[in-house]
Amino acid sequence: MSIYNPLTLILLPPTHTDPKPLPTALAIDPLADLLWCGSSTGVVSTYCSPSHLSPNVRFPAHGADASGSLLSGGSGSVRGIRVTDREVWTLTEGGVGGRRRGGAAKWNVSDPARGLRAMCGNPTNSHEVVAGGMNGLVIANTARGEVLKRIDTSPIVHLSDASRSVFSASQSGQVSILDPRIGFKTSSTVSPVQAHTGGLNGVDARGHIVCTWGWTHMSGHPLPDPLVRLYDVRTLRALPPISFPAGPAFAVLHPSDPSKLVISSQQGMLQAIDMASGSSGAFVQLDVSSYITSMTMSSTGDYLAFGDADGQIHLWTALDTEERNEDGTLALTPFGTGVRTEWPDPPDPLPNVEWTDATPLNAIGMPHYNEPLLSYFSTTAYAPASSPFFNPPPLIPEPVLASMKMVDFVGYATMPHELRGKRYVVSARPGAGRRATDRGFVDRKQSGPKFLSERDRWKNLSVDDDVGEIPKWYRQVSIKYSKFGVEDFDFSFYNQTTHSGLETDIFNSYTNALLQALHYSNPIRSVAKAHICVDCKREHCLLCEAGFLFRMLEDARGINCQASNFSRAFSATPQATALGLIDLGDKRTSYAALTQNLNRWLLSTFSVEHLDLRPSIDDVLGIPTTTTITCQQCGFTSSRDSTIHVIDLAYPRKPEGTFTDILHSSIVRESSTRASCSNCRQFALLQTRRSLASSLPPVISLNLMVTSPDILELWQGDFLPPSVSVASLPDGDITVSLDEDGDVYNVTSLVAHIQTEGSSHLVAFAKISGEWFVFNDFLVQPVPPEEVFTFEPWKIPAVIFLQRRDLKVDVDALPTQLGPNALLEDVSIAFNRRRNLIKHKILDPEEMPPRGSLVSIDAEFVALQQEEMEFRSDGTKNILKPSHMSLARVSVLRGEGRDEGIPFIDDYIHTSETVVDYLTEFSGIKSGDLDPNNSPHTLVPLKVAYKKLRLLVDLGCIFIGHGLSKDFRTINIFVPPTQVMDTVNLYVLPGQRRKLSLRFLTWFLLKKDIQTSMHDSIEDAKYALLLYRLYQRFVEENRFDDVVEDIFYEGQKLGFKPPLQVEASPQPPQPQPPPVHSTPQRTPRQHPSSHNLRGRRGRR
Repeated sequence: MSIYNPLTLILLPPTHTDPKPLPTALAIDPLADLLWCGSSTGVVSTYCSPSHLSPNVRFPAHGADASGSLLSGGSGSVRGIRVTDREVWTLTEGGVGGRRRGGAAKWNVSDPARGLRAMCGNPTNSHEVVAGGMNGLVIANTARGEVLKRIDTSPIVHLSDASRSVFSASQSGQVSILDPRIGFKTSSTVSPVQAHTGGLNGVDARGHIVCTWGWTHMSGHPLPDPLVRLYDVRTLRALPPISFPAGPAFAVLHPSDPSKLVISSQQGMLQAIDMASGSSGAFVQLDVSSYITSMTMSSTGDYLAFGDADGQIHLWTALDTEERNEDGTLALTPFGTGVRTEWPDPPDPLPNVEWTDATPLNAIGMPHYNEPLLSYFSTTAYAPASSPFFNPPPLIPEPVLASMKMVDFVGYATMPHELRGKRYVVSARPGAGRRATDRGFVDRKQSGPKFLSERDRWKNLSVDDDVGEIPKWYRQVSIKYSKFGVEDFDFSFYNQTTHSGLETDIFNSYTNALLQALHYSNPIRSVAKAHICVDCKREHCLLCEAGFLFRMLEDARGINCQASNFSRAFSATPQATALGLIDLGDKRTSYAALTQNLNRWLLSTFSVEHLDLRPSIDDVLGIPTTTTITCQQCGFTSSRDSTIHVIDLAYPRKPEGTFTDILHSSIVRESSTRASCSNCRQFALLQTRRSLASSLPPVISLNLMVTSPDILELWQGDFLPPSVSVASLPDGDITVSLDEDGDVYNVTSLVAHIQTEGSSHLVAFAKISGEWFVFNDFLVQPVPPEEVFTFEPWKIPAVIFLQRRDLKVDVDALPTQLGPNALLEDVSIAFNRRRNLIKHKILDPEEMPPRGSLVSIDAEFVALQQEEMEFRSDGTKNILKPSHMSLARVSVLRGEGRDEGIPFIDDYIHTSETVVDYLTEFSGIKSGDLDPNNSPHTLVPLKVAYKKLRLLVDLGCIFIGHGLSKDFRTINIFVPPTQVMDTVNLYVLPGQRRKLSLRFLTWFLLKKDIQTSMHDSIEDAKYALLLYRLYQRFVEENRFDDVVEDIFYEGQKLGFKPPLQVEASPQPPQPQPPPVHSTPQRTPRQHPSSHNLRGRRGRR
C-alpha cells in the first residue's frame, strides 16, 4: 500500500466561545478541491487546495449549541459531515442541515431529544437522510426539510448505506443490517453480530466491507480491543480480523479499494495495511502532542487528514512531494474535480451618510433580532404580584372624598381611623398573582422544598400531596438554599423513616441509587465494612470509600448523608473517565445505561481492590464460568476459566418468554461465529458455550438491558417475580424456576430509571426487614411490594440484586472494628517535613481514649469550586450551586488527662484536585501546604485522616468544638449527637437564632484576641475546649443564664464583633501549653465591664 508523508499543518481559528476549538469531524470533497472540517464549537469550515489549505467558507452547523464543546460534553460539536453531488450535510446532536458548497442554507431538521450521533443517505431514496442517536432513528426529507418518521431503537453510534440496506452499529457493540423496505427494521435474513463485548468505538464502511473497533472484556475488566474486526456487510459474515497492538482509535478503508486499510491509535501511531496481499506498512508517528480527534481519507486515497486535541489539522499525502510545477509550486492533484470552488463575493461598500443636524436617526440601519435581547426582562422578573402592573389603583374611599378640601388642584383630607397605620403597606389584590404568573400563586404544596426557618408555616404538608400521573416521590428532587445555607433545608420533610438518603449537590450524584442498592445487600455491605478495618494503601480505593459510606448510612439512622468522598475517589479514577462513567450533565444521558456500565465496572474494581479477607467480593458476587470454544470443522476444543460479577440479560430477537427463561439463557450462553481456528488454521464456524464452573454466589447482580420499547413492554405486568429458584446440573448447566427446588434467590434491591418531562434520574428500591422502601436521593418512603415490581413507560428497570436465602458464607467472621494503629503511627507523605513545625504529639498505647473521653477538634477547608448564585432585580440573591469544599487540615487535642490541650492529630490533607481558593484568611492554608513536594507540615491522604476520625467516633469519644455540624458535613462523617458538644449551641439565648462566633466568645469570656490575621485549627480547638470548661463551671455555679445575658447585651452594642485590634493575635499554642483548666489572664486592652460575669440580673 502507498506510503503517506506529512504535507500541510494548519490551526483552527479561535471563536468567541472557545479560544481553541477542536476538529471533531473531517471530510474530503470528492467533487471539489475542498477539505471540510466541523469543530467542537459547531462551526463548519472549508479549506481549498492541499498545498496550502486556504480558508474558503465558514458557517454554523444547524442544531449546534454555541456554548457546547467536546470537552464539556456540550451539544455544540459537529458529529458528522457528508458531501453529496448537490450539497453538504452536517450533523450535530440537535439536528441535521443541508447547505450548498458556498454555504447557503437549503434545509434543516431539528430533533434535540434524539441526541444524534450518525447519519447516512437512504439507499432507496436520494432525497432522504437517515440520522440515528441515543433515542432512535429520524428519517427526514432533504427536499422539503421535514421529518418523515421517527423510529425508537437502541442507542446508535454509526450508520452507513450499503447497497439497498443501511448498516447500523449500536453503543453496546452490536452491528446489524436495517432494511428500508420494512421501515428500517432489522433485516430478517441477516442476524445481528456482537462485534465488541465492551462497546463500540468507531466504524467505517466501504463497498461490501465494514471494519469496527472498540472495547472488550478480559477476566471481567474492560480493555481496548487490539483487533480491528472486519465483516461482509451483505451477510455480516466475519472476516479475518487485523491486529493493531497500539490500540485502534480510528480506521478508514480505501474508498476505491476496500482491501486496503489505514489505522491510527489515539496517540497518532499510523499503519497502512493491504489485506489482499497480507502486507503491512511500517508504523509512522504523527507529530501530535495530545491525541487524535478525527480522521478521513480522500476518494482517491491520495490524501489523509487528521484532527488533534490541540486544534490542528494534519494533511498527509501518498503523492510525490518532490515534483514541482514550472512556477515552483508542488505538483499535486486537487482533492476532487468536477465542481468549481465558490468564493464569496466582495462586500459592497457601505453608503456614505452626510451627517447634518437635519439628518434623521433612522438613516442608520438597525440590526434585526430573532431572539430576545439581554436587556429584555419578563415582567415576572421585576414585578411581583403586588406591583401596580397587576393591581389597578383602588377607588378613593368615600370618607376621604367627603372631607376633602381642594387647594389649587391638590385635594387634602384627614386620614380615616380605619386606614391609619397602613399607608406604606402594599398588598396584592385578589387575582393579581394569577395575572402575574399566568397560573396563580405557587404555594409550598406545589414547590415542595421547605426550610427549617419556615417550618411553622407549613405544618400540614407532606410529600404525598399533589399526586399526578407520576407519583411525587418518584419526581426529581433538588436542594434549595436559604440565607442560612444548606443546613436550613428541611430534609426531614422528605424522609421520616430511620433509613438515610443521599444528597444530590455533589458531582456524579447519579451513583446514589446504585450505592443504596449495594448498601442494602447485606453480604456486600459486610465485605465493604470489613475492608476499612485492614491497612489498605490505595489512596483512591472505591471499596474503602464504599465501606466508610455504608458505616455512615448505618449510624445516621434517617439523617441525610453525602457520598462526597466516594464521588471524589470515583472522579479521580482514570478508568472511570475513559469508560465514559463521569456524568457531564447532558440532559440526553441515558442513566439506565450509565448505571449498568457503572455496576459492571464498579463490582469488578471492588474485586481488584479487595485484600486477603475471606469471604471476599469474589466469594460474595463472583460467578466462576468456563467458556468452551469448539471448531465445527476439525472438532478442536479449547476452554478458559474466568470470573464475572455482573450478568447482562440477553433477550431473544423478538422479546418474549418468562423471566426465568431469560435469566437461564443469560447465565448459560451459547453462540456461534466464524473466525480462524487456532488448530486447523481454517476460517471456520466456532461454537462458543459459557457454563458455570461451580455453584452461583450468594448475591447475583443483573444488568437488565431494557434498551427498546419491545423489551420494556415485556417487563410490564407480572414479569419479575419476587424470588426464583436455581439448581445446578453436573454439566455446568442450571435450571431456573419459580419452584423452591434449588437455591432460592430473593429480589433484595433494584435500581430504576425515572423519565419525566424534561428530566431523568435514578431511584433505588430496597427490602429492609420485610418492608420495601424507595430511595429517591434524599427522599425515602415506604412503598407496597406491588409498586416495586410494576413498571411503566416512565419507570424502567436497570439493575437488580438477587440474594440467596441461605447465604452459605460466614460474613459474621469478618472484622468490624478498626485497629488502634491509625492513632499510634506518625504518617506523612511530605518530602520536606520540618521538625520544628510538628505541633502534635502522637498518642501512647496507654493513652487510647476510653468511651466518653473528651477530645477537642477543629478543621480548615479549601474551595475546589466557587459558589454559583444569581442576583435578582430586587437585590436578593439565590444560590444555584454551593461551593465545593475539601478538608485541608484537621487538629484534635486531648480533652483531659495530664496532657490536656496538647494535640495528638494535626494533619494537613493532600489533594490532587485543583484548588480554586485556599481561603488563607480563614483557613491559614497557603499554596504548597497540600503538595507533597513542597509542604513542610505533616501531610497525609484524606483516607488516613478520615480513618483516624472514624476510629475516634467508634471509640465513643465526645467531640468538643465550635460549629462542628458544618465541619463534620464537609468531612463527610456522621457523629452521633450524643458524642458532640458544640460550643456554638451552648452559648445561646432562648428565642434567638443568632449564633455567636468563636472569636467574640473568646474575647468576651477569656479576654483573648484570636483569628486576628488568619485562623489556626489548633488555636481554635484549644479555645473551644476552654469555653466548654467555662460552661461547665458556670453551670456548676448556677449562673450560666446570667452570663449568656451579659454576652448578648454586650454583643448587641458591639455588633457581636470584638473592638478594633490594639495588639497582635497571640501565637498558636506550642506542643506543651499550660493546662487548659488554668485561670485565663486578662490582656491590657478594653474589655466589657462585666469582668465578674455576675449577669445583669445580679446587678439590678
